[in-house]
Amino acid sequence: MSGWRKVMPILGQGFRIIAVDLPGQGDSDKPLDGYDTQTVARRLHELVEHLGLKRYGLVAHDVGAWVAFPYAMMFDKEIEALAMLDAGISGITLPEMLPSASDRSWKTWHFSFHAVPDLREILLWTCHGLVPDHGLSVKRRCAHNPEGFSIEVRNAASEDYRNH
Repeated sequence: MSGWRKVMPILGQGFRIIAVDLPGQGDSDKPLDGYDTQTVARRLHELVEHLGLKRYGLVAHDVGAWVAFPYAMMFDKEIEALAMLDAGISGITLPEMLPSASDRSWKTWHFSFHAVPDLREILLWTCHGLVPDHGLSVKRRCAHNPEGFSIEVRNAASEDYRNH
C-alpha cells in the first residue's frame, strides 16, 4: 500500500476509501491455499458483505487488477465503476509468453523471480532488503516522476517485505 500513501488522502476527500492487502501481501495473513484470483475475489467479497456495502466503485492496481477482473465478472451488479490500473490480465491483455530478453523484460522480471520457492525470503534475510530496493530502483529510473520513489517510499516497501 505504500505506493498509494499520497493518493488515498486525496481520494478520501470525496470518497470512502477501503484499502485491502490481498492475501499474502502487505500486512495480510498468508493462507496455505486459495491464491487463485476467483478465490481471492470471493474472500474480498465476503469483506464487502461484512461491511454492508451494496453499490461501490472498485479500483485495483497491478496484481489487484488480476483479482478485480473475476470479481467484476462475479459481482457486476454491485459495481458502479471499475478501474484496473497497471496490470496485464491473463487471457485478455497479456501475451502467451512474457518476454525474456533483458531489453524487453524489465517490467516483468519479478514473475520468474518470485516463482523460485523461498528465494525472496532468503535474499531479504541475507542481503538486507536487496529485492525491494532493486525493484524500486528500476521503477525510479523508468518512472515519469522519479521523486515518487524517494528513500521514504523505498524504506516503506522494504519494511513491507521484511515483515513477511
